[in-house]
Amino acid sequence: MCNQFRQLYYIYKSKIMKRIVFVAGLVLLGSFTAKKFKMKKENLVYIPAGTFEFEDKKVSVNSFYMSTTEVTNKEYLKFVNDLKRKGNEKEYLIALPDTMNWRSKNAYNVPYVEHYFRHPAYSDYPVVNITKEAAELYCVWYTKQMLVKFPKSKFNDFRLPSKEEWVYAAKGGLKNSPYPWGGPFTHNVEGKHLANFLHIGEHNIKRDSLGGVGITKGDEFSGAQLNNAADILAPSKSFNPNGYGLYNMAGNAAEFVARDTIAMGGSWKSTGYDIRVSSESSATDAKPTIGFRMVSTFTGTYR
Repeated sequence: MCNQFRQLYYIYKSKIMKRIVFVAGLVLLGSFTAKKFKMKKENLVYIPAGTFEFEDKKVSVNSFYMSTTEVTNKEYLKFVNDLKRKGNEKEYLIALPDTMNWRSKNAYNVPYVEHYFRHPAYSDYPVVNITKEAAELYCVWYTKQMLVKFPKSKFNDFRLPSKEEWVYAAKGGLKNSPYPWGGPFTHNVEGKHLANFLHIGEHNIKRDSLGGVGITKGDEFSGAQLNNAADILAPSKSFNPNGYGLYNMAGNAAEFVARDTIAMGGSWKSTGYDIRVSSESSATDAKPTIGFRMVSTFTGTYR
């Protein structure tokens, strides 16, 4: 009887422990889901930790949150206006986009000089023509805003992603694809383009005096299309997101990364080959082709 009682006791104890573990798991899952939901409302998505092939070596990346889209004009304008209202003149001057960069030999770009950053029609388009220093100032400002919204949280500061984090996130969980959507093509089976980039057409093909064939992009802002029918930049939330829910990780606006004077992913002025997840372009100054998005290393304490 003693042995039977002992066996019943251990069976009962095992069932109780399993139930406790199960309930605890549900609580943790619910808490994590709630945190993910709150961050989604803040235009942030969770990127899981992982290891991937990067520049001929294996690299491990910790989990982090990343902006779903490139930071928009509307979001950035709040930052600029806040600096002005608080009298932070030095930071305000650094933060202001240099809209004169829109000027080119083609006069039709003048409206972008006057309207692209501040006009409501472009509110949801990515902010461009800012320096990397300005983007970093925005990250500091945004961190303070999040601390106000989530005062009990102990999350890491928001910042520009490292090159490794950016490429890992751009792949969207895919291992070998050169593009965020998988596959080697920049268009789908219906012939629609999967990103906003410079489409080389017949008007770009020139012959020299000896009959040689060459491709020229010229100085014009032309050729970029949204669903085959848009010019220059597209809204930050355009086309289909990648496997992690990130929009425009190829084309539209190239994006600053930390520690490097480069921008990743190509832009609306890049050819299809130059919008791969590994594509780099110079980012030493403000350009109408470069924007940014933020990351924050995950700590599990957003609430």
